[in-house]
This record gives sequence, C-alpha cells and structure tokens, in this order.
Amino acid sequence: MPRAPWNPAVEDEAPDRAHLIGQRHPVTVYRIVAAGTIEEVSLELNGRKRELRVCWRGGDAPVRLTAEELLELVRSGAGAGRGQRLE
Repeated sequence: MPRAPWNPAVEDEAPDRAHLIGQRHPVTVYRIVAAGTIEEVSLELNGRKRELRVCWRGGDAPVRLTAEELLELVRSGAGAGRGQRLE
C-alpha cells in the first residue's frame, strides 16, 4: 500500500486482495511505516476506529474514549480524502 487511508475498511481491503481466489500458498503482507509520519497517525486512528466498530456492532471489547480522543477521531475523519480538517 503506497499510503495509509483514513478509512480502516479501505486499509483492510488491500491485503485481502492479495489472497486471491485459488491462492494455495501463504501470503504475508508487510506495512512499512516511518515513525513520526502521517501514515503512523493514520494507522493508529484506524486501530481506534476498528475498536469503536466492534463496540457499535455489539462486540464485547470495551472501548473507553476521552472526549478529546473522540473529538480527534471526528476531526481527522471529517475531511478524509479531501485533505481537509475541522477546527
């Protein structure tokens, strides 16, 4: 993946495509992310979004967000794909 998307579903789709129908050998996907980059932040936020998705769908993984964390998720995802950020 050339860059990390802001949507965890899109992020999960790329490795899933590596497992083509009829694939008989193990497939390993590597993500190389440099520290201190926007990709690192994106992957961290996507991890939090996945946790929230599990909770909203009735999963048993409790997620507790502070008001600031929730606000940061909303701000970072609001302009996804358009380079915008809410202030």
